Amino acid sequence: MAKHKRPRKMKTNHRAADGSRRSPESAWTDLEQTFFESAPPDEPQPSAEPEQFDDLIPAAPSRPRWTELLQRLIAALSAPRVDLRVVTIGIASVMLLIGLSAVVFASRH
Repeated sequence: MAKHKRPRKMKTNHRAADGSRRSPESAWTDLEQTFFESAPPDEPQPSAEPEQFDDLIPAAPSRPRWTELLQRLIAALSAPRVDLRVVTIGIASVMLLIGLSAVVFASRH
């Protein structure tokens, strides 16, 4: 049985076929007119200054004055000194506890 060839369809421009191509005489619809009017301008406008909320941010504390710094330094220097003997005894006690813990741990394992 011989195959029948289908006739070729002529390629048509879809725009021209559905009538969406406008002639210069046709008027814009209201919807199209508002769409084009709402478009941004071709040249960008300068950007607006960003909003600031200065009243929400607490003011930074001012730097202490030299007199306040000097008073703090004098107070720190005149504080009672730590006895080095007490510090030495504290460090030795911590080392003794670490050593005893190591001995107990080693004897159980």
